[in-house]
Amino acid sequence: MIRILLISVLLFLTGFHANAQFVGEVHISEFKILILQKRRIIPPATADNGHFLYASAGIGHIVSKVYSDWTSGDARLGPDWCAGYDWIGKKRFGAGLLYSGFTSTGKTNTTYGNFKQRFLLNYIAPQFAYRIRQSKWAFGGRAGIGLAIYTDRITGDCSPCDDRSLSRKTVCGFGYNVGIFAEYEIAGKLWLSCGLNFLDNYVRQDKDKFGIPENGNGFKRLGLDLGIRFQL
Repeated sequence: MIRILLISVLLFLTGFHANAQFVGEVHISEFKILILQKRRIIPPATADNGHFLYASAGIGHIVSKVYSDWTSGDARLGPDWCAGYDWIGKKRFGAGLLYSGFTSTGKTNTTYGNFKQRFLLNYIAPQFAYRIRQSKWAFGGRAGIGLAIYTDRITGDCSPCDDRSLSRKTVCGFGYNVGIFAEYEIAGKLWLSCGLNFLDNYVRQDKDKFGIPENGNGFKRLGLDLGIRFQL
């Protein structure tokens, strides 16, 4: 009986020692992970700093005056798109590069014939960026100053001049942009993004070869886009 009791006590002490050693190793491992995270050797799971690529498309609306004599179509309303790169630092601020575009198409019917006209606005700019993450959501904004390019093209819309370029002008200027966005993480490094952007492009709406007079400066545009963002 005494021998059985001694064996039981010995087994209990051996198991207790092994369990204590295992628990100690777990706590030590967790402590090591915390230390490595603080030293940035292992990045925290909620880290949102780094390099990002994004692209989106949606609807754009020019909120300033557009001088045109279209008989069909709306020169102020059309597809809007953008793409860019952001670098976000540890303090949630960073910098990047934005490209944004907009186009609208309409028709003009005159006694001389029918014509199609297309407006195209291109904009590229370096910008400041801000981004903050809350669990699977992220919010931020951008602002920049850059190059604006306005292209106006007129083509024939009747025989024998169908789609023949009758007039084309390109005017360069400058502009600025501000925007806000909200994002939702749909995969490890892939985000679904929705953004609202405002661009003010200072380019002249000059007269063309048909004698439309010079009637103002610039295009102020709002864009609502949906797209994706990928963290490199």
